[in-house]
Amino acid sequence: MTVSAPWLSILIPAHNVERYLAACLASIHRNRASGVEVVVLDDASTDNTRGLALQWMRSFPQCRLLDAPRNVGVAEARNILLAQARGDYIWFIDSDDVLLPGSLLRLKAIVDARVPDLVMCDFVSFRSEDDGPRGFLRASRKRTFRGSRGPGAGMDPLVSGLFANRQLHLWSKIARKEMFENARFPPGKVFEDNAVIPAILAGVGSYYYSAEAWVGYRRRPGSIMSTIGGKSVKDFLDSIEGLRRGVFPLIRSPEARFSLDYFCLRGLQWALNRIERGDEVSRLHCAKVFHRMFPDGLESVFRECVRRGWLLRAFRLRGAVKEMRCLGKCLD
Repeated sequence: MTVSAPWLSILIPAHNVERYLAACLASIHRNRASGVEVVVLDDASTDNTRGLALQWMRSFPQCRLLDAPRNVGVAEARNILLAQARGDYIWFIDSDDVLLPGSLLRLKAIVDARVPDLVMCDFVSFRSEDDGPRGFLRASRKRTFRGSRGPGAGMDPLVSGLFANRQLHLWSKIARKEMFENARFPPGKVFEDNAVIPAILAGVGSYYYSAEAWVGYRRRPGSIMSTIGGKSVKDFLDSIEGLRRGVFPLIRSPEARFSLDYFCLRGLQWALNRIERGDEVSRLHCAKVFHRMFPDGLESVFRECVRRGWLLRAFRLRGAVKEMRCLGKCLD
């Protein structure tokens, strides 16, 4: 007797998350969707992460555990998980986040009816100290896509809608496994989501935006997004540069190109504001990336900002651009 392949693989890299993993797995289990496999990779944790995963396997037969030979980091952990996934669709979930009730049933309905290459959902965020549901009730839904709810097609509207809302994290995206064929997460890097977005988008012919919150995103101290400096600054800047280099050839419309360029420029501004004044190496690297990305200037971006009435945003961006140009003179 053969066992049919799952329609969905939920992939969870886990490293020293004994405090959060049980809540993550419980939220998936409560969705009670059939035909779903859950694969946890213990990335050489030094706490009880692996023990918790083993406990869940006893009562959650759809869950299986993989072990990294050493601490390989999130990017390589995702590569290992991807190689082991058997599902038609892939959903990466962070081990400290949760799925909201009904998420898997709604995803299955969309997949059965439309068979899209990419599905996008919204999310709610909650503080680590919040008591789950109470935290969600106080939270507002965060939109990940600026566009119509439902099915869509075409690269320009997809890129425009994705980058306009500046929410590129993979845990709010579910894609057919084929979309990951040319996608590899860069080992040892953080902000690894940005590195695979171009490869995933290149294969998308159809997409679906659910406009519903399916994920609860946990905000906690010590996460990558709450602490940035040194190597993580360089990784972020390199990821933004690679993102634009990979996505720009896929699009044609002025709207999509503006959304992409504005996203990247805001990313550079965000990084520059978080680099310590004494860290001249990181500041100069930011200037290098800026000059490589925008050798012909940004007047079209600023004109569009003004046309949209984003006067304060344009003013602040000009300040960041001026600083990066001044730093760039040190490179000549």
